[in-house]
Amino acid sequence: MAKRTIEVDTDVYAAIWADRKPGEDTEDQILARKYAVGRPVLTFVKTERIGWADPRHGVQLKEGQQIFRIYKGKEYRATATDGGLVRTDNGVKYNSLNQLSRSVHGNVENAWNNWYVALKDGQRQLITGLRK
Repeated sequence: MAKRTIEVDTDVYAAIWADRKPGEDTEDQILARKYAVGRPVLTFVKTERIGWADPRHGVQLKEGQQIFRIYKGKEYRATATDGGLVRTDNGVKYNSLNQLSRSVHGNVENAWNNWYVALKDGQRQLITGLRK
């Protein structure tokens, strides 16, 4: 590729070098990155998908995160996925925590006080503790 000489003021030259990233050894490399010349611009954004959310209470579970409870000695689990809570034992998807709870025993209860979420350190927390 043909090279050209350009003239810039000292402060502009200093600004170019101040914008230097590791591995860039010439003004050409610095400016090529700055203006995305000769290479595609790739932007990576790390996002965590929300598996289930209750906006009224400000609670969100990550995609794949599990909640669990014990009722009459039996453990029940549900996985937050695609906007719902899917019981792992029957594969049925529920839109709310209360619907999920009623599917276990048919009674009305405060589901927030009966379902737990596992924390990163292995401890468990009642899901009501996530409410804002």
